[in-house]
Amino acid sequence: NNAMKMKKWLSMLLAAILILNIVLPTNVLAETDAKSLNEVTLYVSASGNDSTGDGTSSNPYATISKAESVLEANEAADLGRIVISGSLNFTAATHTKMITITSNGNSSAVLNIAPTSTEINIAGPTTFENITLTGSNNVNQGQLQTQQNELVIGEGVTFSGKFNSYFR
Repeated sequence: NNAMKMKKWLSMLLAAILILNIVLPTNVLAETDAKSLNEVTLYVSASGNDSTGDGTSSNPYATISKAESVLEANEAADLGRIVISGSLNFTAATHTKMITITSNGNSSAVLNIAPTSTEINIAGPTTFENITLTGSNNVNQGQLQTQQNELVIGEGVTFSGKFNSYFR
């Protein structure tokens, strides 16, 4: 009699587990995992300073490369958000963490792509949002080379000037 009760209870438990697996969509589980990731936000401004800045909105860095290196060194950071203001030169992106480069929403943010050469290598998963990407004045045009990394052009991105994207 106890064996029959145990079998019935186990059958009901297995049925409940199967129903939950069918009813709960996979993306609910993925969203839970994404929410547990630690995102670190750093600020970069044309008026910032890489030596004395600390990456806060009131004391920003001057270059995206400085913010990238700080994010890479931060073991607690799973994701990075670099919030820029003003017009900045963008000559390279080297990181392993997913980084979003966006504006602060209150001012125009411009990234001058490869101002001193014809290309910029993006060596890491990168998302651009709510910024203007301005191409080089070079005859050969500014190029984004993804180096086989994920590149997302998100909402609010504007392209201007001579510009060419090159994915390899």
